[in-house]
Amino acid sequence: MIKNGGYIIGNTIFFTFFIIQLVSCQKEQDFNENQIIKAKIEAFNILNDNHDLLHEMLGSDKEKGLIAFNNFKREILKVNNAELVPIVNSFNRIEKYAEEDENIQSLDVLVDYYQSGLSIQIESIFKGYGVKRIIPNDSALIVYNELILNN
Repeated sequence: MIKNGGYIIGNTIFFTFFIIQLVSCQKEQDFNENQIIKAKIEAFNILNDNHDLLHEMLGSDKEKGLIAFNNFKREILKVNNAELVPIVNSFNRIEKYAEEDENIQSLDVLVDYYQSGLSIQIESIFKGYGVKRIIPNDSALIVYNELILNN
């Protein structure tokens, strides 16, 4: 009798974990192309709008560099965007501002490459819709929304 009870309990536990896993996998699939491109465009624009602050941080004027450091930090940390996680992580490796800090130089290089990557990813989504021209950053979301309405 105990064997049978253990079998039923084991199956119940297995079934419960199976249902939990099934539901959690479905939640991961809630991302859609619209959310993805919005996050990429937002991240690209944030980096694009604040990239000059990195150059000020690397400059010789310590006071301007510290102001730029704090402004960059404010802009990067004020949004919750998964596309910016590597940028935030790199920024957080900077213990305190110093223009010769290798971590600031690494952050600048990361932002250069990351912006390029985001640009290519955004452009590739448009190419998938047959758009052959390059879309300006400030109108990318508008053009994308028109594309999905017409398809």
